[in-house]
Amino acid sequence: MDEVPQQPPSATGENTPPPSPRPAPLPRWLLPLATGIAGLLLGIGVMGGAWAVSSATAGAAHAAAQQKAKAAAAKKAEAQKSVLKDALSECGLMANDDAELADSGYTLTVNGEGDEDYSGLSIEDEACLLRTLNAPSAVVSHIDQTTSLDGRQSETWSNVSFSWTYHPDRGLDGVFTVSK
Repeated sequence: MDEVPQQPPSATGENTPPPSPRPAPLPRWLLPLATGIAGLLLGIGVMGGAWAVSSATAGAAHAAAQQKAKAAAAKKAEAQKSVLKDALSECGLMANDDAELADSGYTLTVNGEGDEDYSGLSIEDEACLLRTLNAPSAVVSHIDQTTSLDGRQSETWSNVSFSWTYHPDRGLDGVFTVSK
């Protein structure tokens, strides 16, 4: 058996292990490379976090904008729906059977009086509706010039459409609709 050389005892009387060989020095390029990679990973992490925060903030802002747009659309729909009801009220025709509001307020059917049809709205009542609904003068002229031979006519302005027939015996009958 080979004998292992023994170290002289230390001051405490114990044997000390032999000194280990020195490790080889690290290449000079390793530290800058490791620092660069760490910086890159840290940058990606920070940017990713900032992107996530930015996305969350943008998502919340988008959701708030959508909610606001829905509320505005609902308010606009309610206002559009009330246009015909408001016109009836303004002209004092709410309780008149010859002016029938339907389709949740989006349709108003009017029955005008004629030479042989004594029931119905007067031409003044129908003119009040057209005025209150801001019918342009071109529309009013078109209605005034309609003859019994013209058949059903129609016009649209703003968000209101009006289709009508006219016969001197039956009067001016028509349907107002408000676009949804």
